[in-house]
Amino acid sequence: MRLPKGKAIMENVRLEFVNFDRILTASQRERAAKIDGYISLTYPTEVELIFLKKGEPFYAAKFSLNKRQKISIQDAVNRAKKELSGIVSIYETPLELLAILQTTIEVKPDFSTNFSLLPIDEFIQKLKDTKLNGFIEILHDIDLYYFVFENGNIKISYPAGKPPKEITENELKKAFEIFAKTESKISLWKEIIEISSLATPAQVELLLNALSHILSTLAQSLTHSLVMKITQSILEQEKKSYPFLENLKISEDFKIEGNFSEKINTLVEAFGKLTFRIVSSLSTMLGPVAKEAALKSVKDYYFALENLGFFKYFKIE
Repeated sequence: MRLPKGKAIMENVRLEFVNFDRILTASQRERAAKIDGYISLTYPTEVELIFLKKGEPFYAAKFSLNKRQKISIQDAVNRAKKELSGIVSIYETPLELLAILQTTIEVKPDFSTNFSLLPIDEFIQKLKDTKLNGFIEILHDIDLYYFVFENGNIKISYPAGKPPKEITENELKKAFEIFAKTESKISLWKEIIEISSLATPAQVELLLNALSHILSTLAQSLTHSLVMKITQSILEQEKKSYPFLENLKISEDFKIEGNFSEKINTLVEAFGKLTFRIVSSLSTMLGPVAKEAALKSVKDYYFALENLGFFKYFKIE
């Protein structure tokens, strides 16, 4: 897939020639690298993107001809370290483009058809009449083009393989006429969603470590088998509300692993409620000391967890 670009920070470098950890570290620490944009990871049949805001990864997605989906940031990073034949590029882009790409993944289009079936003049007029405040995507071969509208008028274009460009209505019409002669697909979204962040690897690790410490601490006052039995029972119940908890794996020594492509607020809510239910259940045997021990076990993470909103759901009374 060929997506719109921006200012190239790094372009078309084989992954075998770079230290990917260093790329991520630079994007977060070096002032010149603290950009809005994306890291593009090109593989034989698809492209994976890691979205950046002020240099911080906040979302990841996979684009191919037949499918596009969000993925965990950790999955994208792990693959980049293993598949060294891939190609890495970094582009600085407007946040608007990142919001557009995220919208195409999170929201179904309001309209989609083969471009050759579209009466161009009537379509452009309808965009004006309806005062569209959204965007159009055109898929031409492996190229993705985006046209953003404000009150029905063309605002800016994001052409495949190129930086953003302001265009006139006449230029838009000419572009549409060219696409209409090809096997292009056009899709329309009536609005651009607000950018949302997936949980970063560091945030996931924080939540996993907190739960692990709490379970290990409580198991010192009760048997390992009892704590594990109650934990697994409550986990199965919570999966009904949060199916992604299926990825949560708890070993007999309470080491916990999991990889998630969820928004951070949703993940914090799930972990907070899961932890609260486990500790509350064990409190029937240990009394108030269970919650006190749980809180003490995460004292090193307390402020980080508080900043995530964890204690909104794991309530210590």
